[in-house]
Amino acid sequence: MKFEADSIQGVLFVATGQHQEDALQLWGSLFPDDAPDGFQRAVSSPSLLSTAQGDRDGLLTIIKAQVGRIDISVVQSPPEGASDLVGPPRIADIAGGAAKVSELVKRIAGRSKVFRAAVVLDLAKTVEAGAEAAEILKCVPDFPFPNNAIDVSLQFNSRKNFEFSSDFEMNRLCAWNAGQVGFIQGPDAQPQAMVMTPYVGFRIDVNSAPQVPLPFDAIDQAIDDLVAEALAIADAGVNRFLS
Repeated sequence: MKFEADSIQGVLFVATGQHQEDALQLWGSLFPDDAPDGFQRAVSSPSLLSTAQGDRDGLLTIIKAQVGRIDISVVQSPPEGASDLVGPPRIADIAGGAAKVSELVKRIAGRSKVFRAAVVLDLAKTVEAGAEAAEILKCVPDFPFPNNAIDVSLQFNSRKNFEFSSDFEMNRLCAWNAGQVGFIQGPDAQPQAMVMTPYVGFRIDVNSAPQVPLPFDAIDQAIDDLVAEALAIADAGVNRFLS
């Protein structure tokens, strides 16, 4: 079983000192005449955190806004009436989900002074209990995990230049981990006990290095590069760094 996405996220870091819209206003700019299914504002939060979300086209779209930062993410909506899932619902079409996030993020970026961006893929796959270390070892060949290892994690960062300009660098943070996740199996009308399933996770966080801010007029190109690199890592795994 290949990795699927628990979530796909785009992050914009925006310059302070400018007017910044809350999540409801951002939602309105992305989905005109379409109110979100839910909206929350943390009135006591010093960061003025607000969240808007809605189920659109089979994906739950979540927008978070706070001072200096905007997050847009998508997760898989639970299929109606499904009771035979072996794990929590995940996005099978990772490239399609990333394209959706990229589109939304670039539309928001045009409304703010963005100086840094990130694309984060939280990937996972359900595995058999006791096989977690072996499954991670398949992702990272020749790494000396003991066969009976539990609570395994491995991570690193590797930098490279952006394609649009060698004057800017991106971080490529990769982390593999194993654990258990709980989910409710069954339709809402017939609630059942939470099911715990073992999984192997692969988190890919590709972001512009903070030392040199991105130029405002190249944000779209930077986002395209970040998405392309994240998808390349998702496809090739650790081999992306060995070629």
